[in-house]
Amino acid sequence: MPTDRITRPTSPIETIRALARERTARASSSTSTAEQGRPAAPIERRSLEDLRGRLRQIFERVDTHDPQSLISVREPVLREILLWEFGSDFRQDAEFLPMVDAIGKLLDVDPQFHQRFAALVTTLQAR
Repeated sequence: MPTDRITRPTSPIETIRALARERTARASSSTSTAEQGRPAAPIERRSLEDLRGRLRQIFERVDTHDPQSLISVREPVLREILLWEFGSDFRQDAEFLPMVDAIGKLLDVDPQFHQRFAALVTTLQAR
């Protein structure tokens, strides 16, 4: 018997993954007839250590005691994480930069975000 209950809200990352899967499905369904016989190329996914190395490069000159320094690297970090998660082709998507902005705004709502972000920077700088 259906109950019309509201389901549990999804986390932002689950929502982003669902949107990416939907966009990938739409893109693969609109391929030309010559490409229809071939399977869609998998999303190129680097290792987690590759991501950590790239973030370390971004964090090299960040002063964790300077809020402006931390804010200046947030957008490049978000872009790098999204590209790692969804593949470098995602950069070409029209929604890529608006998504980076939206995630940044969501992070601003969390009062402890800046402390956790500074801790992440400090941890990766130490390695």
